[in-house]
Amino acid sequence: MAKGGKSPLGALLLLLAVLVGYGAWNYQRHLEAEAKMVRPYRSYSDEQLVQLLEAYEGQAGALSARYERQAKRRSNTREVEAIGEGINQFAAVQRASRKTRELGAQLSQEEASLNAIREEQAYRATLGSGVQALLRRAFLPPS
Repeated sequence: MAKGGKSPLGALLLLLAVLVGYGAWNYQRHLEAEAKMVRPYRSYSDEQLVQLLEAYEGQAGALSARYERQAKRRSNTREVEAIGEGINQFAAVQRASRKTRELGAQLSQEEASLNAIREEQAYRATLGSGVQALLRRAFLPPS
């Protein structure tokens, strides 16, 4: 026994209790912060994220090629004398323009989905897995 009747075991137990209490409090803070984060792919497993990413990349690549081809197309317009022909040309240009915009919007949505999947993967990589994630949540401040 040490001086004054205090045992080193009591101090060690007190330190352990403080560490466990701090870890539980900080872990709860992490969970609350994570619940507020927008993570649409949170429920997917790592394998599912990889498969989804590959699928979206394939779709985005094909859509990008279609968009590029459509954007490069020029509407063949020529001078016309009849009003009906002019209206038909105008309608054709409008259809081509609408199709280009629609493809661009679809491509933007695909790219947004790709970015969200990559962000989820990056978040998981920084957090770690298993015991590493538990310790990080327990002892590091939430970001």
